[in-house]
Amino acid sequence: MLRGSIYFDYASQVPDFVTDMKARLAEGRTKYREDITDGLEKAPGELIRLLKGENFGKKIIRVSPDPMAIK
Repeated sequence: MLRGSIYFDYASQVPDFVTDMKARLAEGRTKYREDITDGLEKAPGELIRLLKGENFGKKIIRVSPDPMAIK
């Protein structure tokens, strides 16, 4: 028998996951990569790259400066 699962099947475990993942990231036990492109005008080409598998990590299209980085 084949059984699928979706996010909502585990929604009750999300708070524990977030707590654990924050600790793992802070301690360096889990690493992640982001593929960042600046400019909404580049989004169509980046979508094509994504579908071809040419990106790495999480694909982000930055459309404005990070408000948290401004001091």
